[in-house]
Amino acid sequence: MLFWCSSAWSGQLHQTFLQVHLLSWLQALSNIDASDNDKTLLDAGLETLFSLDVLRQARDTKSENAVLERLQNTAADNRDLVFESVPIIFMGYVRALSRHRGSLFSQGSQSQPGAVQDEFRQSAMKFFVSSVGLVDDRQLDIRAWETRLSILRMAEQENTFDSKQQESVLAINRMLDLIVITLNDSWKSKSPYCIL
Repeated sequence: MLFWCSSAWSGQLHQTFLQVHLLSWLQALSNIDASDNDKTLLDAGLETLFSLDVLRQARDTKSENAVLERLQNTAADNRDLVFESVPIIFMGYVRALSRHRGSLFSQGSQSQPGAVQDEFRQSAMKFFVSSVGLVDDRQLDIRAWETRLSILRMAEQENTFDSKQQESVLAINRMLDLIVITLNDSWKSKSPYCIL
């Protein structure tokens, strides 16, 4: 019974944070520096967004992460703020998955060697695909590219990519296609005498 109360309270805190405080937290993140107070603010927000109970619930229901849905809605009026924050939120999600790996992923005697790592990477890359998806393919400005690149760097830094995951490969290939299109369009708009 105590677990249920704790889990219910955590879920309510998560929902309240998303609905009422997410925008102000994102605004605070945009002014963050290396101070202990700012690190505490960042950590508290990430823990509220990605507590063990929240991660379990999302995993059990196999639903889209509520954080990403809320970020999508927030981006309509605060695009640059969301774009600036998405890589940090992705990193926070991956680190929360890693921290709670033992509680989230199967480790029984029946599990195959490496199964926990595969499940971890699959969950991380699902969030990666959705995070990159927040940046619409039609958005080809500097801020959009910085966001895509930062998310990609975080995925590399946290070692989440696995070429066996088709959805992840498709997302990265789509990003490569956008790069080629953007470079081609950029090249066409330059005069032949312009130095790149």
